[in-house]
Amino acid sequence: LLQSPRALLLDLRSPLAFSSAFIPGSVNLPEFESPALLRAAELLGDRSIYLVTDSPHATDRATKFFDRFNGDMQIAGWFPGKAVEDWRAMHGAPGKIEQITADTLAVRLAAWKTVVADIRDAAAFRRAHIPDAILIPLNNLTGALAGLPVETSLSLVCEIGTLCSFAASLLWNAGYRDLAIVKGGFAAYVEHGLPLAES
Repeated sequence: LLQSPRALLLDLRSPLAFSSAFIPGSVNLPEFESPALLRAAELLGDRSIYLVTDSPHATDRATKFFDRFNGDMQIAGWFPGKAVEDWRAMHGAPGKIEQITADTLAVRLAAWKTVVADIRDAAAFRRAHIPDAILIPLNNLTGALAGLPVETSLSLVCEIGTLCSFAASLLWNAGYRDLAIVKGGFAAYVEHGLPLAES
């Protein structure tokens, strides 16, 4: 299924559930609440969509969204969240993305052990950001990281932590494996009174 360029596996589980274990090649779009992200990441087109979800509301939202594409994009099937465990039994370890606290991020930054990829909008980044963070727009994640070795440790931060799992799933699919999501996002970092920079 995932070998076909026309297939897209959307995992609609929560960011925490997704990051703890996911089917490699899938894209996390929690509860299908931000379908515009699919357009921003250029994932819309002539595709068959498969969903991993335990939420009837998320499935309904996805169905209504894809029904508008007149067959160019259609939901070909869905699987319960336990599909990840079934995948593990057949194929071995699933994908995993680390969740870290703002304090852990500060320690890693002080030791030069990670690069912070800030996926907030440019205006918010200019107002304040984590020192040495790089601004990575969601609509050009892999392009903005071109040339950065896939072995690089990346810590992703958004405003409150809700978009990072989407970005992390795209980066995982682009070959980056040393990924961490900052729980609570930039807001948690600020709340901990950690150093800030301005542009």
